[in-house]
Amino acid sequence: MKKLITICLSLLLSGCLDKEIIDDINIEVGVGYDLAEEEKDKYRGTILFQEFQPDESVINRTFSGMESFVRTFF
Repeated sequence: MKKLITICLSLLLSGCLDKEIIDDINIEVGVGYDLAEEEKDKYRGTILFQEFQPDESVINRTFSGMESFVRTFF
């Protein structure tokens, strides 16, 4: 019975999906949230990902954004 379940799970979990080359997608390396120094009621979010070049070099890219945090209770 255990072997049957293992075989069924391995067939179901090994589906046929389109392959994506790891160099073509952006995988997050790091994410951080900080309290903004300029305005105390705003938070800055920063994300870091690596961009792989055809010559096998790596460029680190960061994106940042600032937003106020508002919590509402219903």
